[in-house]
Amino acid sequence: MARDDRKLYRFALYGQSGSGKSCLLGVMAHVGAGSRGLTCELMPVDVPRPDSESRANNELAPAEREALSLHRGSDWLNKVRERLQRGNVAEPNPPHFDNTPPTFDFRVAGAEEGARMMRLIDYSGELINPDLEHDPESFVRRLRDHLVNSDGFLILAETPRPGTTQNRAQHLVRLRQAFASLQEEKDDALLTPVAVVLTKWDRQSQIVHECADDELAKLRRFLESDLALKDLINAIGNSLAAQSAELKAAGLDDAVEAVAQSGDDGKGASTASAEGRNEVPVPAENTSSPANAAYASSESARDPRHWGLRLGNAMVFPASAFGAAMENDGKEVPSGNLRPFGILEPFIWLARRRDELDVAAFQKEWSRHRRWAYVPVVGLLRTARNLRERAARLLRRIPELTSPGLRLRALRAELRRAAMASVAGVVLIALLAAAGVHSLWLTRQFRHWESAADNPASTPEDLVAARSFFAWYRNTWKGLGLAPSGSHAEELMARIDSAHEQRAWNAVESQADGSEAQEREARKYLELLPAGKNADQAQQIVAKADAKRAERENDTWLVDIRNRVASLNSASNADALAKTIAKGFPHPGNASVTQLETLNRIREELEGKRVNFARSEFVDSYRRAMNRNDLQEASRILASQMPRDRQWQELASGFPDEVFSQADNEVRSKLSSRQFDEARSWLQRASGAVKQIESVSRAEFPQIAEKALKAIRDLNAKNGEVDEAHDRFEYGRVQENRSKQACEQYLRHAPLKTMSREVEAYRTYLAQLELPLDVRVEVRVFWDKSYRPDRITGEGENFVTVSIDGTVVFRNQEEVVEDRGNWSSVGRFDLTGKRKDQRLRIDVVIEENDSPFNPDDGGSGGQNCTLEQLERGIEIPLRPKDGGFENRARLSIVGGWPEQPPLPSWHR
Repeated sequence: MARDDRKLYRFALYGQSGSGKSCLLGVMAHVGAGSRGLTCELMPVDVPRPDSESRANNELAPAEREALSLHRGSDWLNKVRERLQRGNVAEPNPPHFDNTPPTFDFRVAGAEEGARMMRLIDYSGELINPDLEHDPESFVRRLRDHLVNSDGFLILAETPRPGTTQNRAQHLVRLRQAFASLQEEKDDALLTPVAVVLTKWDRQSQIVHECADDELAKLRRFLESDLALKDLINAIGNSLAAQSAELKAAGLDDAVEAVAQSGDDGKGASTASAEGRNEVPVPAENTSSPANAAYASSESARDPRHWGLRLGNAMVFPASAFGAAMENDGKEVPSGNLRPFGILEPFIWLARRRDELDVAAFQKEWSRHRRWAYVPVVGLLRTARNLRERAARLLRRIPELTSPGLRLRALRAELRRAAMASVAGVVLIALLAAAGVHSLWLTRQFRHWESAADNPASTPEDLVAARSFFAWYRNTWKGLGLAPSGSHAEELMARIDSAHEQRAWNAVESQADGSEAQEREARKYLELLPAGKNADQAQQIVAKADAKRAERENDTWLVDIRNRVASLNSASNADALAKTIAKGFPHPGNASVTQLETLNRIREELEGKRVNFARSEFVDSYRRAMNRNDLQEASRILASQMPRDRQWQELASGFPDEVFSQADNEVRSKLSSRQFDEARSWLQRASGAVKQIESVSRAEFPQIAEKALKAIRDLNAKNGEVDEAHDRFEYGRVQENRSKQACEQYLRHAPLKTMSREVEAYRTYLAQLELPLDVRVEVRVFWDKSYRPDRITGEGENFVTVSIDGTVVFRNQEEVVEDRGNWSSVGRFDLTGKRKDQRLRIDVVIEENDSPFNPDDGGSGGQNCTLEQLERGIEIPLRPKDGGFENRARLSIVGGWPEQPPLPSWHR
């Protein structure tokens, strides 16, 4: 993120070649410290470098030119730092005549002033441009632009060696002439503070850093000895007289205070000379006295106004980048470690002077508006807002605890008070205006309702509305007192009440007694005048009408109840109607004796119907539950039925037999479909249903309870049949599948586990088969009748070779004579570490070797198989290449295979 420009001080640098500017900036960046405890830090460039190679500088945007200047300054200053680190003198900064001068960002800090961000712009190249040497007007214009666009102007002048007269002041002469031209034009550019730095001060003084203020006395004597230089600087300072006027007008001028604090070392001539040239005198060179030491440690250490020598309105500072230098090959190089002196004080003073001038200008602007600022509305106008925003901008940059910062804070506080007073005035005016408008509106409303109260043609509703308004009006705020009084409103309320009473009661008396019209008018009377003179009579009229209406509504309700009883079709509807009747008449207090007797007869009729419906519905619901085999529901219906009459006893007595019959059929069906868990669940539900009837009938009907217990015992016996069938089924799966899964299924889920010993043995056998096996294999050969390997003798010397997975595992040692048309055993071999499901490639070759030079082909062949297939035996056709016959080899396991235990028929 780019640095906040609002907090930057922009200082222009001017110094001709050889003025020591390169060394001063390089030491600031390299050492980062100076005298009087001041420190500085070169800030990195935080904006990207613009593309300046493909475009001219005048084609770059202002922000791009600023960025290019920062990068140019950073590149050059890095080279200077590298040379200083090696102990070499910095090369001069090459002049730039374009509009992108080298620029540097520093943070300069002091104990009292705090840290300030400063942007130093080296305009030397532009001001010493040879094109401007013979063009004074262009030089003045260029200088004015730099002054206007800067917060301070720093002039660097080289201090001569003792005893030499260098031509060093020519550029100061041009500056004096340019400042004089600006002074004649009374240009505002002269409100920019100017400081003059005499660099290479170690040429004139052996600097004692601990007594920094002693160098000011040496500086005064030096200027007294070089009056030409002093007059040049004094002329530049005098051209800035406008600054002193601004500060004096604001009460911020420091000349008198500085003179009072500087003291007098007894050298009257020097003091008089200083006062004659508008200098601020400083202590003499003798700093060994306690008074001077105290001064150096207090005032001069804290106040930047005492860090230099004031000539006119310019401040002169002695400075040395090296602190001490020596000659080396015609160049001045540091003498020992770098110990800069006075290089940061000019920048602190420029910033402080800029703050004072900004605060003075702000105070001047505020003084022009102060007399009107407290007037309502004025504090809210753009001018006041601009002043508040300007104060906020300045406070972002000016340190709070400095005298300009404190003065600015006080001014901003006064601005805020003025704004608050202006706002308060606006609010007060608005309140007064609102009060006046409110009074006018109240008066208009009062006159409107007053006319309604006096008008004989007003309706009762109009009179009620008018009375409500006056009742509200008498207690409300009347604004500025222009509206009618509250007592007048009370008089009108009394007149309205009298007129309203007479009109409303005449309307009641004009109707026939007991008519609906009279009731309606009486209700209107009570609604409009609940506390009227005739309110009691009106209430009696309404009460009689309400009683008649209630009696009619009770009769209507009885007719509706009688019709609903006649149309009943279920016990549940009868229960619901009974709840409705229990709530009573719509108007119980108005029920007559006849109505009460009629209601009792209806209740008796309803109860008889409800009992009949309940009995019929009980039997129907019980039968439906039994027909759909919902034994729990049927049992619940039986157990909850009351009363337990003969009909109930018959159903409860037959319930256990019916349940057992249904259970027997369901169990057979479930067993046929191997649904053993469902059969057990069905038996459990059936047993629970019978148990519920046994429980409810035990006390009153023991015969039914005993019958239910017998059914429960029979149902439990059925559970044993289910377990046996389930155990048989699981064992049958073991016999059928002969797998480890079937064995484990039986051992985990078979209810009786009758055959668990046999199944466990078979599972152990299967587990052995899953391990690597060491087996013995027998090789037998069937000799084809057409096989005649030896045509002379008719018998051959046959050798059989067996290979498994390409490895020879067997070859008979003695020759085998073929037995055509029969099987003969050739031999046996061992096969180790093989699993039963492991795939093997078995190849068999027969050779007849009656001649070592030309053995006969007895046939060969091969086959892929598992060890388990080899246990059952495999046959491999053995054919020669010419296909004249086919021998066969049979291989089978004859030893090492685990013995298979028997799985006999299921038994108890």
